[in-house]
Amino acid sequence: MNNLFLRTYNYLFRQYKFYSLDSRSRMFYEIILFRLSLKKHGIDLGDYLEFGVYEGDATIAFYKALKKLKKEQSMKLFLFDSFFGLPEKLNSRDDNGI
Repeated sequence: MNNLFLRTYNYLFRQYKFYSLDSRSRMFYEIILFRLSLKKHGIDLGDYLEFGVYEGDATIAFYKALKKLKKEQSMKLFLFDSFFGLPEKLNSRDDNGI
């Protein structure tokens, strides 16, 4: 009976941790859990690189998920943004069919 109570408590606690995040952070939470499950196969979590940060919404959501999993110290975050946008097209090959 003790084991059933403990399993139920752990399940409910995981659900609370998951649903206390906003939707974007929940997505990152699931991705991080998946990556952590790959560790048993020798695949490490790695670092986080984001290009075109803009206002940092995705980065904030990712960090919230890391913090909820107590993994914020396990990786480095690298954020890139030019603040100028893309350069002018100099060649018709730059159109990429768009």
